[in-house]
Amino acid sequence: MKKTTIASILLAALSGTAYADRAPEPAPLNADELAHCAAQVQLMRSESERLWAQADADKERREQLRALYKKASDSPEQLLRYNEQAQAFNKRMYLFRLEVGDINEVRDAYENDCANRPYQRERLNDLPEAKVQAMREGLGDVRLPRIRAAETVEEHDDVYYSAP
Repeated sequence: MKKTTIASILLAALSGTAYADRAPEPAPLNADELAHCAAQVQLMRSESERLWAQADADKERREQLRALYKKASDSPEQLLRYNEQAQAFNKRMYLFRLEVGDINEVRDAYENDCANRPYQRERLNDLPEAKVQAMREGLGDVRLPRIRAAETVEEHDDVYYSAP
């Protein structure tokens, strides 16, 4: 049984936390966990740029489809062309949303298993240089698209889909 001193109780009270309510320190990452976390950082860093470029291209394509839709009432051929292009776009959007969902799962796993966990510098230095660099760069400058939990693909499978 740990002996509680008056000083430790006062220190806990002054710091705004109750002595007994302190969460245990997370365990340091072992070598395999650190390598896995570094791989997740690498993936998120590379996918961020690609996914945002895709989102920008999709936004532009949506605008093109809106313009095509306005002209579609001029002839059955134009309406057919619009429908074919809109259907192809919707299929791409479905796949894009799946990709965003996948990277969101990676981000959530990283937050749960890696973020704010200490690791030993020696273990970091034992990793390949690309993983060391990824861990040093971190995710502070990385933005990933996110799909809100309340949304489903079916709610957005028309050309008026809004990018994450």
